Amino acid sequence: MSVDDGPSSTADIARRMGETMDYANIYRQRLLDEHVISSPARGTADFAIPFLREYLRSRPRD
Repeated sequence: MSVDDGPSSTADIARRMGETMDYANIYRQRLLDEHVISSPARGTADFAIPFLREYLRSRPRD
């Protein structure tokens, strides 16, 4: 999600992870329950924690 400038499509997230939509939706729901992400519209996800996107972008990728 951090590569997108705003809300991410759940389908795009699953594709980037190389996983099925079912798999991505399990983790999407877990992150929603923990208030790490929000769902501004159906089928989308966005960071709920301020500046988390910027922090993740500043970290080196493995």
